[in-house]
Amino acid sequence: MDNYNVVVTPSADEDLGDVFAYIAARLNAPMTAANLIAKFYDAISALSCAPFRCPLSKDPYLAKQGFRTLFVENYIVFFVVDEGLKQVIIHRVIYAKRNYRNLFIEE
Repeated sequence: MDNYNVVVTPSADEDLGDVFAYIAARLNAPMTAANLIAKFYDAISALSCAPFRCPLSKDPYLAKQGFRTLFVENYIVFFVVDEGLKQVIIHRVIYAKRNYRNLFIEE
């Protein structure tokens, strides 16, 4: 079984920071925020062993670009697999009910 290097892009890193800030400050739940971020990193790290276990995005535009999805609680981790470089590239971490397609078109 091949192992992949997991790379978190600046956009995804910013998304994770925003999730933490929202839950910790606006919802006044810093421990919940910290636990959720830990879940994100556990789930993202697990992609190094089997990234293809996650399905392509249900959005045809994103699927055509190779975006796969990983659900962590109420959030979706969007990533692509670069088979040649053996990398999993985490592009965004977005609240599942958000209209996220435009975020990818703007990039």
